[in-house]
Amino acid sequence: MASWVFMGIISALHDLFTAMWIGGMLALFLAVLPAVRKTIEKEQERKKLLENIKKKLSITTYISIIGLIITGLPLGKASPNFSGLMSFSTNYGVMLSIKHIIVLLMVITALFRSIFIKKISFKNKKTTEKLNFVLLIVNIIFGITVLVLSGLIARIPVS
Repeated sequence: MASWVFMGIISALHDLFTAMWIGGMLALFLAVLPAVRKTIEKEQERKKLLENIKKKLSITTYISIIGLIITGLPLGKASPNFSGLMSFSTNYGVMLSIKHIIVLLMVITALFRSIFIKKISFKNKKTTEKLNFVLLIVNIIFGITVLVLSGLIARIPVS
């Protein structure tokens, strides 16, 4: 009995970290950015607020990434369909591997947005903002793809 309770808690934490990361991006895109743009007229104040929000969300993103790694390892090993990391020998392995590749792309995109984009100096600051916005959309698409793959993976019959 203790094993299924432990795995249930691990699964719930994995879902929580997923919700924090992907939900944070969706909330930023659908609610925060439009509200800030509509409410704060002064560009300097708007940029300062958005930078602070971005810093706070970056912290939750990093916590989520670490949490997903820590919880994902035992979840994978506990699955009867698991045949190894980056295994393409079964439908489960193929879909899980594709999911992991997309998550890796999400991590790279998140790190680029939060760390490296500040260090790139564009002549036009609007270019930086546009790149940041496009990368947010790309990561949201990756995130939704990961959610769809997770749903499909959960429904693969035990082989």
